[in-house]
Amino acid sequence: MEAVALEIVCHLCKSKESIKLLTVNKRPEGETDYKISKKDYYREVHECKNCGVFFNARQDGLIPEDFYKGQYNAAIEMGTLDKRFNKIINFPFKNSDNKNRVLRIVSFLYQNDREIMRMNVLDVGSGTCVFLHEMKKFGFNTYSIDPDPNSTKHSLETVKVNKAYCGTLDSINFELKFDVITFNKVLEHVKNPIHILNKAKSLLAKNGIIYIELPDGEQIARENHILNRSEFFIDHNTTFNPKSYKYLIQNAGLNCYNIQQIEDPSGKRTIFGFSQTNL
Repeated sequence: MEAVALEIVCHLCKSKESIKLLTVNKRPEGETDYKISKKDYYREVHECKNCGVFFNARQDGLIPEDFYKGQYNAAIEMGTLDKRFNKIINFPFKNSDNKNRVLRIVSFLYQNDREIMRMNVLDVGSGTCVFLHEMKKFGFNTYSIDPDPNSTKHSLETVKVNKAYCGTLDSINFELKFDVITFNKVLEHVKNPIHILNKAKSLLAKNGIIYIELPDGEQIARENHILNRSEFFIDHNTTFNPKSYKYLIQNAGLNCYNIQQIEDPSGKRTIFGFSQTNL
């Protein structure tokens, strides 16, 4: 497709000052086929000069507003959540992003003298719910929220979480507070992640923490490997680095601890940290 006129605005800080790193006019190898016609596929990868985040500039409508109510899971593997779940839970620890993620969270809580038994944990954008399946093994009370009703049903019937909410943080009236709220590769998909974190803050119990994990594009961009990396694929509004991660946390009124950049067992580049409200 030929270049189209795009309004280049950072999804994170709304700055209009950025550097174009790449033009993408056809679906890269490895990117999930979201049924975007070849004539409409066009996007640009930019780096914001203000907050430092990488972002996809694309036409409105390429990713529909209700995409995550069902099309996302269906596009990945025809909606067969149970099949995906049973495959992923059997990965050994050394090959499992989820099992390593759980160990990070549990270790952080233990190191900060927190009693984890019966802690209430809410996973936002629970998807296949492998993460909460692993968290249950440590005695957490588990709660999921996802806009896809198939994911909600799967969380209840297969994973047997304490409660599964279908919707978004803005659409649900929660009847309890949570000791841990997790965003595992979720905030890169939303248009206003700062707003979402502000909502999550209001749902924290006293001394509660928020664990935020995001795709890390720093080394990938430095090595000029953006095109075929999933961290930069079209379903991501944003891809992060330490500067933009800190911008996100600070502008949501949170304090962040232990920011780290890692390579997951799957080979994905990840940046994560733990946050609490400013006291």
